[in-house]
Amino acid sequence: MNLLFSKSKSKEKVYFTIDSNPEIGFTDHLYKFNTYYKLGKYLGFVYLHTPACSKRSSKKIFKFIGFNRYFNNGESIICSRLSKRMRILLSFCKYKNIFIRFHDNEASKLSLASFDDLIRYIRTLTSRNSRRPHLVRFSGRTLNYYKWIHSNIKCTDPPADLRTSYFNSRKLYPWKSKFQDNSIKILIHIRQGDTALIPTPWGKYITAKKIREIESTHLSEIRYTKPNDYFRILNLIIDEIRPRKYSIVVCSDGYKRTFKKIYKEKRRLNLTKNKVKQLKQLEFDFEDKMFCQFNGVSNCVSVIGESDSNLFDLIHSAILADLIIIGDQQSMLVKLMVNYADNLNPPIIVHLHNRKENLRNYGRTMGVTNLKIISINMNNIDKILLKQIAKELINK
Repeated sequence: MNLLFSKSKSKEKVYFTIDSNPEIGFTDHLYKFNTYYKLGKYLGFVYLHTPACSKRSSKKIFKFIGFNRYFNNGESIICSRLSKRMRILLSFCKYKNIFIRFHDNEASKLSLASFDDLIRYIRTLTSRNSRRPHLVRFSGRTLNYYKWIHSNIKCTDPPADLRTSYFNSRKLYPWKSKFQDNSIKILIHIRQGDTALIPTPWGKYITAKKIREIESTHLSEIRYTKPNDYFRILNLIIDEIRPRKYSIVVCSDGYKRTFKKIYKEKRRLNLTKNKVKQLKQLEFDFEDKMFCQFNGVSNCVSVIGESDSNLFDLIHSAILADLIIIGDQQSMLVKLMVNYADNLNPPIIVHLHNRKENLRNYGRTMGVTNLKIISINMNNIDKILLKQIAKELINK
């Protein structure tokens, strides 16, 4: 038996795979998969699966969502039992490997200025004679390529039935929902960790994304959604939903990583011993103060902190939710739901931001066509729009 590939019934001569990068987040990989899978199928290539992994998110994440298992049931796979190096070495024995690296500098080097240029370039590489079948290996990620691919390849359905695969995985590894049964399910994802904004006791702010100290007059330049912003929007929506039963899950990575990053950069920030001491005092009950407002909301469960268990709660809640509320610091759940949403009844995603420009096309910039993403400007809250969202939730 061939350890690298199982036998394919297809007579196609060109295959493709999507190389996994363990240093990126798992939803970044899923979004990359969604994009390059579309491209490979558009070109008429046959997909061969390279097992995905993510050190950044969790080593167990792809097992939890059933991603690799879904493709291991297929006809043509790259054996997941082999190391990455061995898979590549063995693939050279059976296939003519063609590496397509999606980076902006590659596009300029190759004089690729459009989607048509990209297609012609790949066709040229795969049309060369070879005794072995061609295996195109897509890797890298850049927004320009993503825009080209999504704007030119129209596809309203996810490229694979990953949602069914997820629920099959839950049969093997059950996971209890935080939501109450027979309710309108609302998930709030408050990303802080490496994107938070900390008010210091000496009147300035420290940003976690690019660790630096800023004056309060510069806050408008920072893309940041406060926990209180989510709380305000949540209350406006549930006021419209009542008396219908609702169930709320609030998920956040919290602030432990934020303070850890600040202490690590204390010399660069010129933090004196006294200022570090003040920050440690602030940290002691900072999370409790930031999230305590949700304690008074009925039918609300909070999942705060970074762990595999909390990450799995977030994913499971997102896949079950009717409404997902996110901030401007992340697009993680959008990338997840592009692949895992119920296409017949997708969740409404509300995106909170404080930018000056209108973001009605937030989803389109990511090439998202199967999700309803509504942007709400926290500087000018559209209450009529929130009423429409509540009405749609009631009618779901």
